[in-house]
Amino acid sequence: MRVGGTIRGFRREDEPEYPYQALREAIVNAVVHPTQTLLTWLGAAVVVDPKGEQWQRTASWRASNIGPVYCLPSAGIDLLDYFSLGDPLDTQELHQHLIRPWQDKDPVFAEKCLALFTAAAQVAAATESHALRVLAGSADQRAPIALQAAYPHA
Repeated sequence: MRVGGTIRGFRREDEPEYPYQALREAIVNAVVHPTQTLLTWLGAAVVVDPKGEQWQRTASWRASNIGPVYCLPSAGIDLLDYFSLGDPLDTQELHQHLIRPWQDKDPVFAEKCLALFTAAAQVAAATESHALRVLAGSADQRAPIALQAAYPHA
């Protein structure tokens, strides 16, 4: 942090670029809040943590209290290496993990979008594209329109 100053008589009074209270708040927000969230969130979490700080602070607690904890390679992962969208049970499991229909008060819409996962897999197979990219491309569309676009590939 840069420190400026004002000369008053024979004395220099340092004036930091940011007030110390603001600096303290920034540090708390950057370090404490993600840690607190990871220690209280009971669901799955994907955390971008290039330095591994949150991993060191929370992984053992989350592993013993919530479930398995994985450290992903920096290059990331392809979920389709773990889920085969050609298998209805894998498709349903991936849908459950990504959409979480059980968390909605009215899960009917989340449950209905399971068909989009199946349709995305069929479109991807027919067009030789990545199924999750196809699915993401339909995320901003209404379900009937996305399904209509997938229909020729079914």
